[in-house]
Amino acid sequence: MKQTKRQFHLALGLTGHKSQTLILAPALFALYVGSNVHASEDYLIVDGATSTTTSLHQQLPDVLFQPDQASAYKLELPDLAPSEELKMRPERRSGPQKIGAHREIPLNAQGDLIEEMRWTSFESGVVAYATIRSPGAKSIRVEMELNLPPNAMILFFEIDEDGDRTGFDAIKSKRTEISEKYFWSPPARGEVIGIEVRLDSRKDVRSSKISLLRLAHRTRAAVEGDIPAYELECTNHTDSQCAVDDGDLDESSAKSTVKLEFEDGEYTYVCSGMLMNVEDGEGIFKPYILTAAHCIADDAAASSVVVHWFYRKGLCGGNSTDVDYTVTYGGADLLQTRSREDMTLLELNRSAPDGARYAGWWTSNVSYGVHVHGAHHPGGEHKKYFQGSSLGSDTIEVCDSEDETDCFTLTDGIAVRFAAGAPEGGSSGAGMWQVHPEDGEARLVGILSASDQECNRPYVWFGRLQNFYPFIEEWFDPEIDDTQDDHGNTTATATLVTIGSVIEGEIDDSDDIDMFEISISQSGELKVHTQGSLDTVGWILGEDGNEIATDDDSGIGLNFSMSVEVDAGTYFVKIESYGSNTGEYELHTEFVAGDDHGNDAATATTISCSANSWNLDTPGVIDVESDVDVFELELLRSSVVTMYTEGETDTIGELKNDQDSSLERNDDRSETDANFRITRELSKGTYYLYIEGRATDPSKYRLNVEVAVD
Repeated sequence: MKQTKRQFHLALGLTGHKSQTLILAPALFALYVGSNVHASEDYLIVDGATSTTTSLHQQLPDVLFQPDQASAYKLELPDLAPSEELKMRPERRSGPQKIGAHREIPLNAQGDLIEEMRWTSFESGVVAYATIRSPGAKSIRVEMELNLPPNAMILFFEIDEDGDRTGFDAIKSKRTEISEKYFWSPPARGEVIGIEVRLDSRKDVRSSKISLLRLAHRTRAAVEGDIPAYELECTNHTDSQCAVDDGDLDESSAKSTVKLEFEDGEYTYVCSGMLMNVEDGEGIFKPYILTAAHCIADDAAASSVVVHWFYRKGLCGGNSTDVDYTVTYGGADLLQTRSREDMTLLELNRSAPDGARYAGWWTSNVSYGVHVHGAHHPGGEHKKYFQGSSLGSDTIEVCDSEDETDCFTLTDGIAVRFAAGAPEGGSSGAGMWQVHPEDGEARLVGILSASDQECNRPYVWFGRLQNFYPFIEEWFDPEIDDTQDDHGNTTATATLVTIGSVIEGEIDDSDDIDMFEISISQSGELKVHTQGSLDTVGWILGEDGNEIATDDDSGIGLNFSMSVEVDAGTYFVKIESYGSNTGEYELHTEFVAGDDHGNDAATATTISCSANSWNLDTPGVIDVESDVDVFELELLRSSVVTMYTEGETDTIGELKNDQDSSLERNDDRSETDANFRITRELSKGTYYLYIEGRATDPSKYRLNVEVAVD
């Protein structure tokens, strides 16, 4: 990353957007980070609780397969190819921390493994073995398709340097069959994982199936132990145990933070997560985990989850891991995920261990200037401590540092300035705690989402639990009515809609309202209509819930149809039936993109920033040769401002003051660079940058603005 240009990334990235004003004055930054509204008089407070009744010590049978036996099916993958070694490198400091990559199963090993295994008699049934090896792996796991009859068992075992076999996890089908199309095994330490399969009788072999799909070759040990696996980039981390000893962090609260490993796409990743206090009867707790949506957002990733509990230093300043450290497998079910709050709710398929802390939570607004703190797993390492002050509400665009087109909008997040600690890859998903003013108890109020990637006093953004709660209330509140409407009745419970999709809905009674949420990334024309026999009435609402347009029968038959010009932002479609009619309908959406940036000062795009850096960049497109993109800059003090573009588009830049007088115009930076570059010392005030381009077809560029206070 260049010294002259900084980006904001998954804890992830930030680019300019129209909802904020660029305040080019670091000393006054905190005054303009966002609004401090969204306070609510109605909020929930739940205390934390500790489990003391759950035991994880599963009684595993001894491994039957021994080194002197030659009956196991063996699959040995070749050494890593150079391209595979490149995939293994932990190249990112933001977002989920990569700790491995997937390898394809060789063609000759694909298909039903059952047919390749040698079955021998064992007690009243049969048993067979298989081993899979990936040279150089610190740990491995395999993805399989499983179809096994009742009373079957798979025992997973490890093989140490002396050749001894040790079982570390097992699954049993008991009275029903095992049928999993995509099942990730637990990870084994070392480069070999063993599989022992036991069936009730020899005839069950014919009705069984095990197919190897992929292998995860990991650069981290399955059980971390005391040896750090990853060198952290920031040096200002504080072990959580030190914060506990100093009284800055409650020990029971620190235990709520867990490390999550999971498979996503072609890689193995690590994030942080929080075990939440949700009771299912007195003293019975649901194993619900909150984490960031940019970590886990689909069923496949959720089903592969491995949880590391109490992964922290046993003593402040020591090197040994806490004696309570343990790992659980079994994956999780994804219950809810939302990119706007960057939060995901999971339910683990296995219980939490003895002593696990279920985090208390609070759905109140987080006010400006409040002290907050928490624990996280930067780099997937031992648990660390952070603390800082909230800076109010903020809506930002967050981008993956490896691919700036992969972005989402964190809406009404909590901006925080850290005074201690720094987020790195693996920190995403950690909880933010606020002390309740009445009882002095800390409760979770947010989930870590993004940062400016600075080590020293970074700016960090958290998804707001208060906003996510309406979408998870059915799991968190046992008293809630189980009757489910097909679509929510309010903007808070609206169904997310992808532009171009067709959504089915039903109006159940005269009081039923269906609400849909649409995110628009640039200005253009939004078109919505319904189809079907139901007489529908529709509204388009802004993000604040105010009406933009309404229609009754402009569509086919008695359906509504609307078309409105919109800017980038969030919009809602509200649907009711006319009178007391009930029935089904289809919602159709369409969007025709307009100009990405305004063509004059009145419609100029306000470049925005919410971090302690006045070096930023934002994308643009010259749609046709006559297109002009205009940007507004506001300076609160005298500053030296440098503006330039990057890309293949031949751009021309002109800087004007608020009286429309030209201050400087530049065409080409050099004989070989067709981008413009303007550097000016400017006094306090508002300025406009006009960008033209020599392009007959839509051409992209990136505008960079660098500021140094004079």
